[in-house]
Amino acid sequence: MTKTRIAAVVLAAPLLLAACGNSGSGSSPSSSAGALAASGTSATSAGLADLGSAQAGQEVDKNSFVEAVNKGTASAKTYALSMTMNMSGQQSGAIAMNGVADVSDQTNQKMKMSMEMPGTAGASSPGNIDMILVDKVMYMKMPGSAGKYFKMTLEEMAKMSGQDLTQAMNPTAQLEKMKESMKKVTFVGEEDIDGVKTRHYKAVIDTTEILPSSTTSASPSSTGTATASSTADSSPSLPKEMPYDIWLDGENRTRKFAMEMAVSGMTVKYDGKLDKFGEPVSISAPPASQVQPMPTSLQSAAS
Repeated sequence: MTKTRIAAVVLAAPLLLAACGNSGSGSSPSSSAGALAASGTSATSAGLADLGSAQAGQEVDKNSFVEAVNKGTASAKTYALSMTMNMSGQQSGAIAMNGVADVSDQTNQKMKMSMEMPGTAGASSPGNIDMILVDKVMYMKMPGSAGKYFKMTLEEMAKMSGQDLTQAMNPTAQLEKMKESMKKVTFVGEEDIDGVKTRHYKAVIDTTEILPSSTTSASPSSTGTATASSTADSSPSLPKEMPYDIWLDGENRTRKFAMEMAVSGMTVKYDGKLDKFGEPVSISAPPASQVQPMPTSLQSAAS
């Protein structure tokens, strides 16, 4: 797994956590519009539409929106997640991710996920990466690891990625980050996702409010759009603004999310879905006999 691919996965972490909800307890209204209206506060005085009554194309109050997203999925306690990350450019390929999460303890969230990696040059088949997050420790089993998991704390991962991942897992801190990072949120319209009625919203994300300033820099391209460049070193960088789509069901739970970003000469597209809310999941750390420290070579590859 190359430095840029590692960065593309790690840099997305706060946004994926945001999509999946991190705070509060949910309500159980009978309809999508009713759910959103119940969770929001009136924004008409500011020229913004209420969440539940917004018409297609109208901007909605971002604070009410963020609170609805966080309360909705957290109320389910558990969920299954599937996501595809498509990369085009210097390093093309697709990464498929499937897993489950347990957010019943907001201060100690758990996750188990498998990532199917594209084959590298000269390789005949792709490899899989298995990840388990328990007690703020990430365990990763990669091709070539002799069937064992590498172990890293969130603090150690933060040093690699330049992000404070412990804050990304903190419900209160993440909620505030989301509010700060969203420049605006627009209601797109109602859509069916796998037979479920949802309300589609498009947000504009200020990545400088989520990630360290050294990873974000934008300059006009020949088409007039922002392109990413590095200001401090050769670390992968992001544009300053990024579109972020999210679909909420009648209980404000995230059913689908999508985002696209430019990372070091590549275009990276994320498409994800959540389902199986509230169903039992089993997530635990691997046995000590199957765990080994993260090699220095891999740490430096992502730093």
